[in-house]
Amino acid sequence: MRRRIRWLLLIGGVVGLSVAVGIGWWQREAPAVKPNRTLVQDQTGNLQLITASKPALTLTNDASASIQYTQVTPAPDGQHVAYIQLSPKQSEIRIQAFDGSPARSIFSDFNLRPFYLAWSPDSQSLAFLAAGTTMELYVVPADGSQTAHKVRDGQPSYFAWKPDSSALLLHTGGGTPVGSTALHSLQSNDLTFFSEIAGDFQAPAWNADGSARVVVVADGNINQLMQIDQTGQRALSEPTSDGFMFVLSPDRSKVAYQTFGIQSRSGLMIQTIATGKSQTFETARPLAFFWSPDGHSVALLVADAKPRGPSGNAGIIQVSRQAQTGVQVHWEVLDVTSGSVKRLKSFAPSSQFLNVLPYFDQYAASLTFWSSDSQYLLNNSSNGVWQIHVETGAEQQLTSGAFGVAVP
Repeated sequence: MRRRIRWLLLIGGVVGLSVAVGIGWWQREAPAVKPNRTLVQDQTGNLQLITASKPALTLTNDASASIQYTQVTPAPDGQHVAYIQLSPKQSEIRIQAFDGSPARSIFSDFNLRPFYLAWSPDSQSLAFLAAGTTMELYVVPADGSQTAHKVRDGQPSYFAWKPDSSALLLHTGGGTPVGSTALHSLQSNDLTFFSEIAGDFQAPAWNADGSARVVVVADGNINQLMQIDQTGQRALSEPTSDGFMFVLSPDRSKVAYQTFGIQSRSGLMIQTIATGKSQTFETARPLAFFWSPDGHSVALLVADAKPRGPSGNAGIIQVSRQAQTGVQVHWEVLDVTSGSVKRLKSFAPSSQFLNVLPYFDQYAASLTFWSSDSQYLLNNSSNGVWQIHVETGAEQQLTSGAFGVAVP
């Protein structure tokens, strides 16, 4: 893998639930509504946290031609961010809390250049890919208590954290005949290879309790999306000679996927894993797709021009080249239950945003462009980061910078 309206929100007050019990009255406080927050890279290249109804929190202030910040990645706990600082001296991974405390370095190296970060679900560890003489996968404790441990090398390299944060599911080397899937245990540091032949896909995934893995398996030149556990394999798609891009819903009860061949790609398909119910949505062919946090919708990113053109790298390269002449993209929000689709305003994508798209299935495990309340999407455009309300289409600029991600 190569991988400012403020958020509108309803502030939940204290709900007094008064019940007469004997001589006492009892009160219960309703859960607080979590504000929408966005991490952005501003026009100077520095990082900020933008929270509704609060001043922006400046995370870095020294970005320059020689010091650059990339791969801003919020932690699942919503209280920390990881990012990469690049300088002539070294590449460094930093962790910073949202309480205003200074950042701390958990990895630095002159020869290795990290380029993708992914927090463990419990926010205690960070997995990252780095490029040196080869592509290498590492894991490091988020508190910096230990040095980074090399898991394995190989290219391309994709992975998924087990839901309990105890292991990584790896897909390395691409499809058949050289690709493989394996399990890395954080406790033992053992690497266990699986027997199935890896098909044409990128990022693997786990089911909700980590008892089964979701991968594409090859049988000759035929690929099929499978859920595999100790009892065997269960098909989640029809067999095809095409490759797959897939992303599980937040609760991992559904899998959205798209098949692609040379110069073509399918519409979106969604499979309910427990029941086997399959839905096919003949929408415009998306370049990428992301589940909303509540699992009710899928945001499809579609190119305005030739929306049924090539997928994967070919599609992104096409859009990237056309971006220089003003090509536009837009979000189409699919309601999974009703099948209705709402098209949002077109925008010219920033180069930073385009870099994510060929690997969106991997990035979907580490970041999102949906607000935490599933009401807004981010437009990472060449003229700034904008938030757009998915129902009304109302939008406002958050920064004149080029990239932003939502905080869980």
